[in-house]
Parts: sequence; structure tokens; C-alpha cells
Amino acid sequence: MAPLPGKNASFLGALLLLAGWSGALEVPLKFRPTSANSQDWVGEDAHRLVCWAQPPPGNWKLPRFHAPAPVFSVIYLGGIRHLLVLDKKNPRNPFYNRLFFDAGGDGDLTDDPVVEGKAFSRGLGFYYATFPPLEVKLRLPQGTAPYRFEIRAHKRAPLMGRSPSRVRAAENVAIFMLTACEYTGTLRVGSRSYHLALADSNGNGIFGDRLEKEEEGSSRQEAAQKSDRLFLGSGPNFSPQEDLRAWGLLSLEGILYKMRFDQPRGRLLLDPIPTPAGRLSFPTRAAKIKLLGLEGAPDILFVQPAREVRVPKGIYKLGCYALTARDDGGNIWTLKAQAPAGAPPARAGGEKPEMVLFGPPYTPVVHVRARFPRRLRRRTVTAHLEFGVRGTGGEEVFFLASPTNRPSSILRSKKLPDLPKEPAFTILELPGETPVASGKFEYG
Repeated sequence: MAPLPGKNASFLGALLLLAGWSGALEVPLKFRPTSANSQDWVGEDAHRLVCWAQPPPGNWKLPRFHAPAPVFSVIYLGGIRHLLVLDKKNPRNPFYNRLFFDAGGDGDLTDDPVVEGKAFSRGLGFYYATFPPLEVKLRLPQGTAPYRFEIRAHKRAPLMGRSPSRVRAAENVAIFMLTACEYTGTLRVGSRSYHLALADSNGNGIFGDRLEKEEEGSSRQEAAQKSDRLFLGSGPNFSPQEDLRAWGLLSLEGILYKMRFDQPRGRLLLDPIPTPAGRLSFPTRAAKIKLLGLEGAPDILFVQPAREVRVPKGIYKLGCYALTARDDGGNIWTLKAQAPAGAPPARAGGEKPEMVLFGPPYTPVVHVRARFPRRLRRRTVTAHLEFGVRGTGGEEVFFLASPTNRPSSILRSKKLPDLPKEPAFTILELPGETPVASGKFEYG
């Protein structure tokens, strides 16, 4: 397959650069409620909450609880503290199935509706509960904005022996908060259109921000510097690997942009930055390339980049990329690959641009997994074979498909016609290379 012909920076991009244009691109985004179970939802992060057997310090107005040992927690949304309490409909219920939430953030739980959930048992003392989505109107410095999230809870371990104390009961409960909303829109640059989705990955109610450190008294047990994520693609569905942390840079038509999000007005603003001094080169043209910045360098997502790009000085490594190619039947194939954790770094800032290694030629690899590998020769254990494809930078291909199926020299899978035909294998025993097993791999 020959790579599709790439384009240089468009006339629009060149004109903006020559004119020193400093205005921001504005992308209208719509608030989209969704479910934590939907497959097209990008905010898959779950945030574990800290649990207490007693209310945390504060001036709370609490309702009457039915559970002998209610569990308390706190969620920070838009910088405002909201109290959350797990309760039971009946004291004899085996697990929590009722929720109180201070939606207004005023400390009064008596003026908010009770949220009724469902509790389930998986046996051996393990219980879990789900609750309908909670909707909040956030009060932000720039105005108000809607927000939506879900609460899940489960008992972490069976409780043995006597009934536990209130403290012990709280310690055996895990509560998770899952964002159930996102902002989506369409970015148009020149003749191209891109679908965008912005996720509140750090679960604090503010889209497009980065946690430099945990807020004092934060209710989440998570690492610092967790950033919200932007997803960009040619269609409404996104691969989790194709995200960009919200503090990173976006390269469109050869111009680098910083991102700002006006949440109350639903606007994503892309501010162009001056042309940086660093340079990097790519071995082939790509539809998208994500670089991960090291030692303070920013992450950068390139869309239709040239073979040589300008970046801020620093050290970078490959994150992931997408290539497109046309076969001899006119079908356009898309290949996506993700770099390993130990991808080789490239430094931008020298006299010559360093190469970021990736792409063809690709090498097929087979991983052999067995519980006791040394017994394979004696054929006393079962081996699992996993087929993969690696690029020159060690990256693993995780997607290869074409939506059209015109006749070509590339054979297709009968079960999944958008994909290539499943590869076959034969296992040979050394030293005589005697065939001992054969078959074909399956997708999934």
C-alpha cells in the first residue's frame, strides 16, 4: 500500500503565520450527558472517594438515617465541598441502597431529594450498589455550568465474626465517583473537519484544567498532576490512546495552539503560539501523531503534520500515531499504533532535527504465554499465542481497518470484513522442524 499524498500547510495557515495573526480559534461545544456504561463515552476515569464513619468537620444539617452505620464522604466540584452519605432504606438491608447528596453545596442535606439505588450480592459477603446519575449546577467564577456524575459503591472485603464497629464498617466500603458528561463539538480548519470531545478526567467539575497538586482536604485518593483530556478524530468515536492532556499543545495546519475552555459559555478557545525554536522530524507522513513531553516539555498532538515540525525546545518521545494508506483497489486503510513505555527519546533544540522513530517496515510478532514455560517441550501445559505487529520504534499496532471493501489484493476477514484476513500459524519442533501444530489466529 502506498501512503496517501500529504499536504503542506494550507494557504490559510500560511497566511496566518505571515500576518502574525494572534486571534484564537473558537470551537462551540455542547454539554452532553452520557452514561458511564456507554461505549462512546470518553471519560472512563473512576475516582475513589475517602470514606468516614462520622461526618467530616463542618456545619452540616443532616436528615435522619436508617443505616446503623452510614458512610460519609466529600466531593469537590468547582472548588465547592459537597457532602455525600450512603444510607439504607431499611436497617436490615445487607448493603447501602440509598444516597444523600448536598447538591447545593450549602451543607444542608435535608432540602435535597433522596437518591434511591439498587444493591446486589455476588456471594461470599461481596455487595455492590449503583445509583442513578446526579445532576448539579456548578457555580464557577465565570458563571454557572451543568455537571453530571454517577456513584458506585461496594464492600471491599467480607466481614467476618461479630458485627463491625462504625469505623470498621466505613473502612470496608469503597465509593467511586464517575463523570457522566462531556463536551463535544466540531473543529473546522480549512477544508477539514474534526470531531472533539473534552472529558473531566480528574473529576473536579472543571473541564480543561490540570491538578498541580491535590486540593487541601481533597476527597480523592489519586496522584497529583492529573489532567483533563481532549479527544480529536475524524469521526465521533475515539480511541483511548488518541487523547491529549488539556495543558498540551495542538498542531493544526502547521500552527501550534494552546487550549482554553470557557465552560459556562461552552467554548473551546485555541490560542496560536509564536513559532518555537526546536525541530523534530518524522520518518513518514501521518494523519495524527502524539508526542509526550519529558522533563517539562509539553505533550503535542499533531494533525496532518509535515515530515519536519517546529516544537518548543525539550525532550519528547512517541505516544501514538495514525497512518492512512490506499491499496490497489482504492480502499483507504487506517493504522493506529501505540509506543511502548520505553520508547526512545528525541531532543528538539539541536542544529539538526532529530528523528522520532516509528512506522514501516512492520514486523509480525507472536507472544507465547504459558503458566509453566519450561514444560512446553514436554507438551504438558497449554500455551496461548498472541499475534501482534510492531513498527520500527517498537510501537504496537492496535488498529488496522478499512470501511470500504472494493476488490483488491488484500484478503479480508470473513467474520469482520473491515479487517484483514486472520493470519495462520504453524509450530515446528526443532531440530528437525517437524510440524506439531497449526491453526489461525482470531480477533478479540
